[in-house]
Order: sequence, then structure tokens, then C-alpha cells
Amino acid sequence: MNPILKRHFVWHIILSLVIFAGAVAVLTAISVQNVREDASEKCKTVASLTASMIHTNYLQDFKIVASGDPSIPEFKDAYNRIYTFIRTIKTTYKDLTFLYTFKFNNDGTKIIYLVDSEPQESSEFSAFGTTEKTAYPPFKIYYQNHFVPFATTTLMSDPKWGWFISGYAPVMEGQEIIGHVATDISEAVLSDMIFNVLGWCLIVGGGG
Repeated sequence: MNPILKRHFVWHIILSLVIFAGAVAVLTAISVQNVREDASEKCKTVASLTASMIHTNYLQDFKIVASGDPSIPEFKDAYNRIYTFIRTIKTTYKDLTFLYTFKFNNDGTKIIYLVDSEPQESSEFSAFGTTEKTAYPPFKIYYQNHFVPFATTTLMSDPKWGWFISGYAPVMEGQEIIGHVATDISEAVLSDMIFNVLGWCLIVGGGG
């Protein structure tokens, strides 16, 4: 090959690789942002939807559970109905890592688990009455904002459970808050979502 043509060919390859790398970097940044926004919206939507459906269909059951007294004769059946319901929601929205209900203690420094949707034999299942300090920042934000439904837009770290995007919504009876619904999407699930979106973008772009 002519040396001049060879040089041009090499530079063309290098330039193409640089352009491709830049395009991938931009595409990745856009994909990450879009996936985070979608995850945030899903967390908020599912938390609000679940809270609304509990209010409509399971309010009396939820009030019994939230009373915190397992000795109530109706407690076991009420708990099981809530568990079955939120377990169904969790398995329907497969991107969710966790879905559970809880209430705060009097000063908002702890959460008290009510009904968790994890399989009851799982090591990640949180039994009724289990308490945790509200070290996870979104709990504090939600509490300080007077329980307005919201979801984080970036990953935040929980000292016990890891990194999540999370959403919250209250279960209401009139103006009274009975308890709360929480949803989480983990960093691992978010990474898979980003990878899948990026993969499709590259396939479509390569095909074009």
C-alpha cells in the first residue's frame, strides 16, 4: 500500500475509534440518566398505587396490623391478606428489589416494619415489628417533608442494605396517616437496566 494512503487509512481508523468511543460515552451518560429517572418514577408510582389500593381494599386490615398488637384475634388474617396483596404487586413489578409497609416511631428516628413482601423464608424478609434506625437519607427526607409522596432520583446508601433508588407514599384514612409504603430498586438492578438499554442502543445504532 502507498505510504500516504496507509497513513490516511490508519488515521481514519483512529478517528473512527475516537468518534465511536465518544458516542458510547455520551450514549452511556444519557442512558444512565434516563434509566435513573424511569426507576425513580416507577418507585414513586408503585408506592402511591399500592398505598391507594390498600386504602381502597384493605384499610381495615392495614389498621389492625398498624395497631402493632399481634394478640388481636383478627391480626393474623389481616396480616396475611396484606402480605398476599403486596407480594402480588412485588412479583408484578419485577424491577423492584423491595416493597414493604412500615410506620415511624414517635420522633421519626426509627422505622417499624409492618408487612414485607419478601418470601418469609428469605434472609431479606423483615418480620412484623422489626425496627431500624432511619439512617437511610430518604427516610429522613420523607419524614421532614411531612410524608408527601416522593422518590429519590439518585442512588443513596443504606448502611445495612446497600445502594438504592427509593419511593414512599402514605396510607391515609381521611387526614390520618395509618402507615407507609416503600419501594426500592437496587444498584445491581439499575446496572442491569442501564446495560440492557445501552445494549439495545448500540444494536440499533450499529444496524443503522
